[in-house]
Amino acid sequence: MIYLIISPTQASEYQWFRNIGWFIAFVYLLCAAMRLARFNVITNPYIHPGSKESSKDFVGLPVPAAASTVAATVLFILKLGEMDRGLKSWALALPPLMLLVAILMMSRVRYPSGKNVNMQTQTKLRPFVLFLVVGGLVVFYKEFAALGICLGYIFFGLIRYVRRPAGGKSA
Repeated sequence: MIYLIISPTQASEYQWFRNIGWFIAFVYLLCAAMRLARFNVITNPYIHPGSKESSKDFVGLPVPAAASTVAATVLFILKLGEMDRGLKSWALALPPLMLLVAILMMSRVRYPSGKNVNMQTQTKLRPFVLFLVVGGLVVFYKEFAALGICLGYIFFGLIRYVRRPAGGKSA
């Protein structure tokens, strides 16, 4: 991702930035591997026989959501590049965002899974219309909307974690 922003002529000037990018990419991949291993251990019926977790939430940011955030960020930066916008300020936001995503994969923050949503789920008219409007905006502004949805999911879990009752699990 960082290579999209730095031209080959500037690469020698920003060697330290490239090294930071490699380190953050390694941390991200390490956290993703540990998150998948933790998921396999938590859901293994031989390790936890007969115990089903009552909550349908994920513990930690799911790897597909983290990967979607990375992909949406790349699409967003490419779109900004097509629009001839300055990308140097966005380059400084990438390392903290990737570290945040990596840390959240290993955190105890609970994220909604959507396992209870199916074709029989009932909803009121207003949320359904809002869903259709958001869907239409996603189609027209897909690069911006994809990043907004991914960041919204990340920060929804964080805000819910911070606002949870003291000493209890979030609802």
